[in-house]
Amino acid sequence: MAGARWTPEQLAERLSEKRGRLVVVGAVGSAEISTAAGAPPKTAPVPKGLRLSNDRQDMTAEYLLQIRMVGLPMPEFEFRFHETRQWRADFAWQEQMLLAEYEGGVHQNGRHVRGQGYENDCEKYNEASLLGYRLLRFTHRMVATGMALEMTERALQQ
Repeated sequence: MAGARWTPEQLAERLSEKRGRLVVVGAVGSAEISTAAGAPPKTAPVPKGLRLSNDRQDMTAEYLLQIRMVGLPMPEFEFRFHETRQWRADFAWQEQMLLAEYEGGVHQNGRHVRGQGYENDCEKYNEASLLGYRLLRFTHRMVATGMALEMTERALQQ
C-alpha cells in the first residue's frame, strides 16, 4: 500500500516478534485480546466501561501495540474535544492538537458510511477542524498494514 512504512509481511513479522514480550497497558484499564491461533494474548488499553465491537477492539489493540513498539506517545481515549457537544475522538494527542478516528464497517455498510452517520461524522470532523485540531481517519486495512502508524508518526512530528 502506497505510503505504508512497512509491507504487510514486514509489519506482521515485526509484530509477531514483539507479541510474546510486549504488553500495552493504559492507565484507564485493559482488556485481553485474542490473537491468531497459537499466538500469546496481548493486552491493550481500553477505557473503563466502554463496550467495543470485536473488530474495533482488535484494531484498537493493534494500533496501540504498533504505537508502543515504535516509541510514540500513547494517546488519550474517547477524548471530548468540544465544549458543548458530547463528541469524542477515538484517540487524541492534546499537546499536538491531533485526533485520530477508527472508521469501522466501511466494507459492511457500517454507520460511518450510511447517510445520517456520514452526515454526523462530517459535522463532528468539521467542528474539530474549526477548533484547530488535525484529524486522521483510519480503516481496518490502514491499521493492519501499518499505514495508520506511519501517518500518526508523521503527524506527531509536525
